Parts: sequence; C-alpha cells; structure tokens
Amino acid sequence: MIPSEFPEGRHPRNFEEYFDVRRFPGLRTLRNRVSETLEVALLADGVAPDQLYPLDVARGFRMLDTIKPSIIKWVEATTQTITLLQAGEADFSYSYASRVQTARASGGVSIDFSFGQTLNFLEYLSILKGAPHREEAMQFIAFALRADRQAETMNLLVNRPVNEKAMGMLSQKVLPWMPDINPGKNALVNDAWWAENYAPLERRFKEWTLS
Repeated sequence: MIPSEFPEGRHPRNFEEYFDVRRFPGLRTLRNRVSETLEVALLADGVAPDQLYPLDVARGFRMLDTIKPSIIKWVEATTQTITLLQAGEADFSYSYASRVQTARASGGVSIDFSFGQTLNFLEYLSILKGAPHREEAMQFIAFALRADRQAETMNLLVNRPVNEKAMGMLSQKVLPWMPDINPGKNALVNDAWWAENYAPLERRFKEWTLS
C-alpha cells in the first residue's frame, strides 16, 4: 500500500522492492504472524510463487532479518495498515486491496495499492459433522457459490470470486481491484501446509520479533 506522496518510481511495486530499503527507504509494516509474513519474505528473496511450498523457513527468517529494522509496527489489527499511513508513522504498508479500496471510497485517504505482486487466500464454507440441518446447509453453499450471488457479494466485499463465471458479472468499479491469480507471478497461501506447521513456527516468529 502506497501513500500519494510517493509517485511512480519512488515506491515498491512487488515484495522484492518492498524489502529493498536502500532503493526505497522508509518505515514499513508487516503482519504480526508467521503465516503471510514468511511467504512475503520468500517471495522477496526470489522464490517463484508456484514453488513456495514447502516453505524454506530458515531462508525466510534470514530475509526477515534484513527488513526488521525498518518495520515500524508488526500489525495485529488490519485497520492499522491504513491508520499508520494516515498518521505518517509508516511510509509503506502491507495490506489488502479490499481495505485500500474501502478507505479510498470513503474519501479523504490518498493511498494506492500495487498489484505488481500479490499474496492470495481462499475462504471456506463448511458444515460441521453431525450438523442437524445438513441438507439446508448444503443448499445454502450451493446458493452462495452461484455466479450471480458471488458477483453481488464481491461487488460489496471487493474480493475476487471463487466462481470464475462471476468475473464477467462484476461491477466496472470493482474489476480494477481484482488480483491476477496467475501462479507464475502471484502466490496462493497453502492452508494445508500451515495446518501442520503453524503452531511451532508462530512461536518461533513471536520470539524472533522480540529479540
């Protein structure tokens, strides 16, 4: 995320440039959790998006060492990724496109977002085992995944729909905020890998931030 006082050529456009504090000096933010942060560090170090997993943990932490002095805030609440820029405490911020779009749409916020490289996530709809209304829940999931419902929902949330048929139904105002999910350029977080590795790595990350 980029404040308006940094025009083209003076702000990072991808994760490699975000970690390049010599070329783009200034204070930054990153999330205060190991997931996302480790992926961002490895992408910054040149790992191909489609070859991220299994994550090279040691390499990721070495890369994080290089940017640590420039991190003004390990962000807990996503709203801080916007407010730290507004307050002038951070020069650049790692945030989400939907948050930036919402802040801009509300008026009075001169920031922009780079789609030069993105880290993307999946959201899930699930039904608990033994749920008393399983059939009704299945009907709701089928309804929620319909292209027209996806389009209407994502016009409000400004996120990319799971159903690709919905892309052609999106508002023209929303389309510019849709990330390119081509794996040759952008990465998709592997939740299955994190399910097996999150707890010990999160502890290591929190200890590292305090060291």
